[in-house]
Amino acid sequence: MSQTERIYYMLRTLSKNDRLTVKEVSQKYEVSTRQVGRDIEYLRNRMNMEVEYDKATKSYVLQNNEELEDFSEYRFLIMESLVDSLLGRLPLSSSMNSNIKSILAEPISLETRSVLDKIVYHAPKIDLPSYAIFSTIVDALVKGQLLSMHYINRNQEPSVRTIEPLKLINYDSVWYLVAFDYKSSELRTFHLSRIQETVIKTEKGNFADNDLLTSYLDSGFGIFLSGNLEPYVMRFKNNAAFQVRTEIWHEKQKLKLLPNNEVELSVPAKQPYELVGRLLTFAGDGYPISPPCFVKLFKESIKKLETFVK
Repeated sequence: MSQTERIYYMLRTLSKNDRLTVKEVSQKYEVSTRQVGRDIEYLRNRMNMEVEYDKATKSYVLQNNEELEDFSEYRFLIMESLVDSLLGRLPLSSSMNSNIKSILAEPISLETRSVLDKIVYHAPKIDLPSYAIFSTIVDALVKGQLLSMHYINRNQEPSVRTIEPLKLINYDSVWYLVAFDYKSSELRTFHLSRIQETVIKTEKGNFADNDLLTSYLDSGFGIFLSGNLEPYVMRFKNNAAFQVRTEIWHEKQKLKLLPNNEVELSVPAKQPYELVGRLLTFAGDGYPISPPCFVKLFKESIKKLETFVK
């Protein structure tokens, strides 16, 4: 048994306000009492746990276990089920899959592991990026260099841009690149599947405004964040109203209950595309109020759908 498994067993025991003895851990994991002593010192010195020895009971107790919530094995159950679902869809070898699952299972007790197959996470679709494009971007991030990029936007218009890659983000199971775009002289978000070619340039990047980057990423709803930030207002009725009342679309959203049992939701956003897509999933029980560009795009999308039905 690894030290990781012993450490997490000790954390689980102590977090339940149970007492822990050196002999118990030594016998359970077939290690020396000296090794268990080193494990306890690891808890104290490396993890800053207030583990104290009680001479009366000849056992160890934890003085403050509030911070141990993060080490609950049930959190690892959730993580294990999520990763297990993702591994089944990724092009990895069986040995690599087994190694990853083994590492994730270490903090989980043998008793609790018996129910792993009863806790299932169905992962959404996985957008696997082009590994040639992905690896080139990562190399540029590591080296801090600029990229030359051939890109096609949502209107099928091609362009060649010089960018400084800043972050690769998987948002709603789709990969995006956030970069400083020298063509527009501003931060932009690029859909990774629309990048046709990337070449690392010799020039180094010099973007250092982390506050601006953080503000850009946190500013509004969705992943496409260029444009002017303004409130986008929607209304929902019937079952959609009940559903939206319990959802968080954005940390700065505003929710209003209307007299007719409808719900009005306002979220800060810069572009309407993602919000229109989400509204359409409510099958007529959700509709836009403002701004005008939001209402216009929604109506145009409805008309396009009607042509398919006809």
